[in-house]
Parts: sequence; structure tokens; C-alpha cells
Amino acid sequence: MFYRPTKPEDLVTAGQHLAEAPSVGPVKRWLYGVGVAGLVVLVGGYMIFNPESVRLLFVLRLDGRAGGVMAAAAGMVLHCHYFWAPSQRFWPIGHYGKIAWLLVLVLALGYMIWLRAFASLFA
Repeated sequence: MFYRPTKPEDLVTAGQHLAEAPSVGPVKRWLYGVGVAGLVVLVGGYMIFNPESVRLLFVLRLDGRAGGVMAAAAGMVLHCHYFWAPSQRFWPIGHYGKIAWLLVLVLALGYMIWLRAFASLFA
């Protein structure tokens, strides 16, 4: 169900996969679009209100509020992709929602990188 790119050329395919609506039934639509996405948004909300570092899956370290915004944005991208995009009636909500939340995710990532790179200048 989830796409994992293995070669650099596969990143284009991953972008195309995200641009298309997934062909999932109503159970998977609610499971991925509400359940998994809601869990990721809750983790992001926890990180926003408790800005200490949180280590996810013992590999990825997201710091503070910027990491919380990234996690919440990733959850909203999942929600828009799996819940709204498969519907013909609500497809624009899913499509434009994915674009908006991906922009938020990239901006939060840039802010977190900026904080790590230049935090020593302002301390």
C-alpha cells in the first residue's frame, strides 16, 4: 500500500503516486485517512505543545515545535490523500489540501534545518 522508492528515478514515480488518488475502499480510506493520519497529527500536536526532542522509530529525530509542525503536516497530507482524494465530489479538497500541507511541511523542514545550522550564532 505504501510506496518506498529504491532508486533516484523512483522519486519521480513517488511524486506521481502522490498526485493520483489512491484506489482504496471505504474501510482503508477511514483506516489510513483518519486512523493513521490522526495518530500522526496527534504526535505532531504533542510535539508542538511539549517542544522537547522526540525520537520517532529510534531513527528520525524531530526537534521541538518545527518537528511537531512537520509531523502534523505529514498527517494532514495522509488525510487529504487517503480520505478526500478518492472521492470524485471532494477531489479538489484532497488535491489542494495535499499541495498546501506539503508546502507547510517543506517550510517547517527548512526552518528546522535553519535552526540547527544557525542556532549557535544566536545563543
